[in-house]
Amino acid sequence: PAGDHEIPLVICDKLFYRNGGMRYNSVRTPLFEHLWGGGLAGDVIVVNGVAWPKLMVDRGVYRFRIVQASQLNDYRISFSNGMPFWVIGSDGGLIDAPVEVFALDMAAGERYDILVDFSGFQPGDAVEMINLMQISLFGQMPGGAAVREVMEFEATEAPGTYTGIPDTLRGSAGKPPALPLLSPPQQVVDHTLNSSLYTKGLLMSWIIMNIDNLGFDSPDVDLAPQGTIQQWNLINADATIQVHAAHLHLIQFRVIGRQNYDHPRYGVEQRMHIRVGERWAPPAEDYVTGPLKPPAPYETGWKDTVRCPRGQITRILVRWPTADELGFDPDAVFTGPDGSALRGYVWHCHMLDHEDHEMMRKLRVIGSTAAANPMPDMQAGEQHDHH
Repeated sequence: PAGDHEIPLVICDKLFYRNGGMRYNSVRTPLFEHLWGGGLAGDVIVVNGVAWPKLMVDRGVYRFRIVQASQLNDYRISFSNGMPFWVIGSDGGLIDAPVEVFALDMAAGERYDILVDFSGFQPGDAVEMINLMQISLFGQMPGGAAVREVMEFEATEAPGTYTGIPDTLRGSAGKPPALPLLSPPQQVVDHTLNSSLYTKGLLMSWIIMNIDNLGFDSPDVDLAPQGTIQQWNLINADATIQVHAAHLHLIQFRVIGRQNYDHPRYGVEQRMHIRVGERWAPPAEDYVTGPLKPPAPYETGWKDTVRCPRGQITRILVRWPTADELGFDPDAVFTGPDGSALRGYVWHCHMLDHEDHEMMRKLRVIGSTAAANPMPDMQAGEQHDHH
């Protein structure tokens, strides 16, 4: 579907004052009005800037490009009548074939491309897109609750312009090449997603989100050699049992899968840091408690943001491109707005309340002689750079 039948849906939850102004802090106690309360959990779902909109649709197939734009919450997108829909793409483009689903989990910052078939509707029939996911713990603490309704679709008398679901999206004549198989990693890198205490002076301390127990201004910069294939193990070690959404700049990656691990024993035996400042990212392989679970079928394509549930190790495969492949040196020095010399990229939690509260790390994609592993042609053609 294209034209009027290919529609972006930017979905987020918001809070409003009675006068219609948008409220940022969901902590309603005046004492904490201007302090960070863990994140915003709204009580109104907004789609493309409109609260709980209605879309009139013909009785055919539509393509919706969904942007999960919440500041904190995950969503589980579904339909009120239980009807199926089809995922056809993720952050970095099309997957090999449509995946029929009845619900779609989306973390903050993730994008999914879906097909919805209204051909069985009669004129005047309506259905709601709904959210079935419980909100973040930080949203629940000040009294927030899950919001079910997202938007409504109502069928007109017009027959469908598009009436079919394709069998394949890649790997056949006239279509992009099939997704390449996962390559063995040359390096394994462990990272922890944490919450720690930040202390200022003798008395004041507060919780901050962080990666590897480091703040954003730490001189300890993550290094990624150009041309190498790395497996990143994203260990959700957060004591607040919070889900996170890891986002890497410059590249697209593939999700290997997720594995449960003994989070409490890992924290105790590996001496989890209470205060932020010293890198802490020990391997968690000795603490796994079950087999590696493959990604959801709709997560098998190119991604730049991945949901990292609590109590799990989320494993991704990253191929860092070379300067020759990119056509520029990703480690080149550039001049900042204040005239300072800067270089590199970042990776972070895509929950805005977390990335702004120290859960962001500096990353340099450094030169390497390991460029003997060429980037698959289709990946080179689907580079995305989100700044």
